[in-house]
Amino acid sequence: MPPTFRRYVALGDSFTEGVGDPDPTRPNGVRGWADRVAEVLAAREPDFGYANLAIRGRKLLPILAEQLEPALALAPDLVSIYAGANDILRPQVDVDALVAAYDDALGRLAATGARLVVFTAFDPGGSATYRLLRGRFALYNELVREAADRHGATVVDFWRMREYRHWGYWDEDRMHLGPAGHQRMAVAVLDALGVEHDLAVPSPREIEALDRRAQLRQHAEWVRTSAAPWVHRRPRELAAQVGLTVLAGVLAVGVVDPDPAGDGATRDGRTVRAAALAPAAPAPAVVGSRAGAGADAAAPEARKVRRPNIVLITTDDQADTDLSAMPLTRRLLGGRGVDFVNAISPHPLCCPARAEIFTGEYAHNNGVKHNDGPFGGHARFAAYRDGRNLRGNLGTWMRQAGYRTGFTGKMLNGYTARSPRPLGWDWWDPTTERTYAYTRTTFFGDGRPVTPKGYATDVLARRSSDWVRAQAPAAKPFFLWVSHVAPHEAIVGGKPVGHPFSAERPDRLHRDARPPSMRKPSYNEADVSDKPRYSGIGEKVPDSEVLRTHRQRLRSLAAVDEANASILRTLKRTGELGRTLVVFTSDNGFLLGEHRLRGKNQVYDENLQVPLLVRGPGVPSGETSTALAETVDLAPTILDAAGALDDVRRSGRVDGRSLLDLFRGERARPPSSTTLIQAGTKRRAAVRGNDGWAFRGVTTARYTYAEHFTGQSELYDRQVDPHELDNLLELRSGDLRPGAREYAEVLDALRSRLRDLRSCQGPAECDRRYPPLPDPR
Repeated sequence: MPPTFRRYVALGDSFTEGVGDPDPTRPNGVRGWADRVAEVLAAREPDFGYANLAIRGRKLLPILAEQLEPALALAPDLVSIYAGANDILRPQVDVDALVAAYDDALGRLAATGARLVVFTAFDPGGSATYRLLRGRFALYNELVREAADRHGATVVDFWRMREYRHWGYWDEDRMHLGPAGHQRMAVAVLDALGVEHDLAVPSPREIEALDRRAQLRQHAEWVRTSAAPWVHRRPRELAAQVGLTVLAGVLAVGVVDPDPAGDGATRDGRTVRAAALAPAAPAPAVVGSRAGAGADAAAPEARKVRRPNIVLITTDDQADTDLSAMPLTRRLLGGRGVDFVNAISPHPLCCPARAEIFTGEYAHNNGVKHNDGPFGGHARFAAYRDGRNLRGNLGTWMRQAGYRTGFTGKMLNGYTARSPRPLGWDWWDPTTERTYAYTRTTFFGDGRPVTPKGYATDVLARRSSDWVRAQAPAAKPFFLWVSHVAPHEAIVGGKPVGHPFSAERPDRLHRDARPPSMRKPSYNEADVSDKPRYSGIGEKVPDSEVLRTHRQRLRSLAAVDEANASILRTLKRTGELGRTLVVFTSDNGFLLGEHRLRGKNQVYDENLQVPLLVRGPGVPSGETSTALAETVDLAPTILDAAGALDDVRRSGRVDGRSLLDLFRGERARPPSSTTLIQAGTKRRAAVRGNDGWAFRGVTTARYTYAEHFTGQSELYDRQVDPHELDNLLELRSGDLRPGAREYAEVLDALRSRLRDLRSCQGPAECDRRYPPLPDPR
């Protein structure tokens, strides 16, 4: 289904204003390519509105200063912008700095959720006059392409349109397109947008054949009448510059007046007349921003137009360090977004972590403490408090917010085709059989189970991309959760294999890879007598097993890396990338030989630490954040982007905080923040005497403290002991060991905070602000 647009705003200079395409019936005397595009779009949409804010002669910075704010205020769903050509013709202009300002503006426009169209500059290689500037044009174009890719913009590649080397597509001044050139450009823009139209591709006007002497005379006349006046012209304010505006099918004139004497909003000494450019509704500043107290009745509709699509991608058991083997993911998500290097999974096990994502709640509030047993698995998730999680979860909340919702891939442990289906999901496609076999995996298929051929990660990539393509033309935004099983170990016929299976193509990858764990002093730790033995600590893990597991894990993640690139490519091709928030993370980290352990559900840092990359509207590009982020923050972040967080909080749900607050300039959690960490077990002693908890504890930027169901306790000062080799407590009594008595006040404070947090509910209780801990030294 071809896209439709209701509000189109065009920004730029003479290229977009339409200079060179005269039309005396128009208020500004021209009808350019943008006007022609608007005419086609208006014929398809009865409530179409159009504003052309472009002004001839403007350089890039004045364009941004004068036109960006009015454009944002109009709340468009389609924006075109071309700026910079008047700058790069000037040799003294720094092209890199120029496009950096352009990039920032594109980010603001993309953050609105509007479809964004940008242009490369024309290739001057065929012009004897402009040929010397070809290198500057090429540099500008490459930087523009990078910025467009970063913000998901559609690029109309003027540089590659060789037909424009025919002067018959240009005005006689050889600086602006003529009528045929504007018509051809309109066709190119509509084609790039995927809009059906019946505009004809015009032939260029005929150019009279001249002999050499006549050509020289003509060139001299062009220099006198066009080139020289341009070279000597200095920026000057005109009494009025006229831009054409069509709103709701009515022509109006947008006047930019150097005398700010009206009622409009002033920007750099100029006034945009409110009568001509009155927005349909207030425009939020960034994705998911909340309307202020003065927002009018039209604000909800504005938020609906501007809300982003959201794609959540999760892996299973991926350690943070494994991200080094995913170059596409790091470049396309981390390089174009924010890498949270202090992200943790406070309940580091598959099923409880996914339950946290579904509900935004810690396990003591959603009921899921383990993968199976009386306190674990999908059965516990479904039965808890009479089906509370089935009736209220991320799917129902997003659907109530007006989203189309989809889930595909690994569900909570124990889910089968006969399990009760959570409400709220328009497309429900979890795996139901051979989930961990990596091949011949059965997907629920929204009630029509299918068992596609191929490697499970590749199948998941195809299914998720197909669903995105089906949603992209729809008016509603969409939310999709893609839940990969990699790099979890393979399980076939109920028997664990010990490592994941990889796709055939990357079998030769990572032949010599060695895990970071083997370089740590905690690897096959010599003395583990200060650690609880129930957790699985025993004999040293064989090096050969560690190496094979690590290499197979990286190979399985190579397919996930390709799958991530695939869905981003689909978003880009459907025109949705710039308006989509993409979140990538893992359910928990993974121990690979540290403390003689292999796996998860442990208190140690390698289990808690997870990768977390976020890209999308309103998110900075190419930045690293040291702010503490948790798995329990994912649901609030997604709901915040959808404009639904406050409603869900009022219902008494979600314990985390929105990470989008960081991008609005709000403060991160302070270094003194204390986070609840916990894990469940199905061991009888814990089920009977400890409500299914294996351990409960807290972690800060410096300390980790945990109390186990066995009565044992652990305390680590990670600033002094980053590899958590030395438990500062006597394992049995929980008393400080000799030589660690200076930690008494720290221990008292951490125990007190654990008492506060172990039954917390909501961000006010679970995200408390504590004073700094005392320094034991």
